[in-house]
Amino acid sequence: MNHFGIIKQFFKRQKTLGDSTGLRNLIRNNFKRKDFETIKALGKEVVVTVANLTTQLIEYKSSNDCNYEDFCDWMWASCNLAPLMSLYQKNGNDYADGGFGNLIPVQEAIIKGATEIDTIVLRQEKAVYNNPPLQNAIEVFARTSDFMLNQIANDDLIISKLQTASKNVKINFYFINRELTTHSFVFNKQEMTTWWQDGYDLFKAKDCTTHVLAVEGDQGIKLTEQKHVDL
Repeated sequence: MNHFGIIKQFFKRQKTLGDSTGLRNLIRNNFKRKDFETIKALGKEVVVTVANLTTQLIEYKSSNDCNYEDFCDWMWASCNLAPLMSLYQKNGNDYADGGFGNLIPVQEAIIKGATEIDTIVLRQEKAVYNNPPLQNAIEVFARTSDFMLNQIANDDLIISKLQTASKNVKINFYFINRELTTHSFVFNKQEMTTWWQDGYDLFKAKDCTTHVLAVEGDQGIKLTEQKHVDL
């Protein structure tokens, strides 16, 4: 954590401890208008999840309902883990990362008609954490946030499996094979680039677990597992 940056935020009377404007610019620099127009031309849809902190509701923002500028802002809002990152303000509402309420939004994909879903979970399937001792209030907050998000992810996975049972949906779960970091709010470009490549190489070589949940007449719900090698 940049403690000096946090102090600057207080002096500037900002609402959050950190400023993620740089991420907003990064999104626009890498996701061009032509990319957005290609999505439209192909008849595809991209949906991001945001948390409306004013109404305390989870909202889903679709590329079908936005122009380029608005969709870039919604993508940015969906990345902002407040209060460590910026809030996005629109129409009198404050928005932040949708992971506060729905970290793995499989349900929304099912509602939109998906019959097969690839779910990439950035943690080990059976993780055992051994974090270093906490040093200060910021680390306590960060660790607490991590814990809450992990519990939300567990609930999302369970709910998703139950909901798919009546929809005959196949879900492919991709779990990483090691702990990436114990400091999830520290962003190091070189380290994160390595994670990206490691993940790509891992899932090219490693089978995922596929859950097929289906309702089979009077026999009730049947859960099967199979291996699937394509990411």
